[in-house]
Amino acid sequence: MSFKDAVLNGLDEFLQGLKKAVDGLSAEELRFQASPTSNHITWLVWHMSRVEDNWLTRVSGTDSVWDTGGWAEKTGVTGEVYAGGNNKTMEEVSALPDIPIATLLDYYDAVRARTLGVLDGMTDADMEIGHENPRYGTTTNAWIFGHIIVEESQHLGQIAFIRGMQRGLGA
Repeated sequence: MSFKDAVLNGLDEFLQGLKKAVDGLSAEELRFQASPTSNHITWLVWHMSRVEDNWLTRVSGTDSVWDTGGWAEKTGVTGEVYAGGNNKTMEEVSALPDIPIATLLDYYDAVRARTLGVLDGMTDADMEIGHENPRYGTTTNAWIFGHIIVEESQHLGQIAFIRGMQRGLGA
């Protein structure tokens, strides 16, 4: 098994788990906040897809799927306040427009298609290429792919927890 197979397995398991976790949830359930200082599912899905898009923009050296696919207009998430996808206040999280989950998953699928295309063309040497990041310092492509899997797994756990709070165990 190559590094690509391991990364592909992790990315695929996450996205399938995400789609299962949001399946059948109502608009109200998707926007449920367990406390005034916690994220809702719609925010988490939007955030994860934007963050993966941003990381792969860095890795690939190309424009984001968000920009090239016109996703700001498709989702109604416009303006500089939502440009990056992270580091938002609770007011900004709460004010995220209502976005149909199907639209968010379409965006995620577009991001993931680009991610897989970039990964497919990479070599072992490409995984060592470094990028400067104001938050993490110098990061390699290998670190970025690992970080995506870890962060997405953490957020999928949050989504499963929120779903469980609302529907109970196994629902």
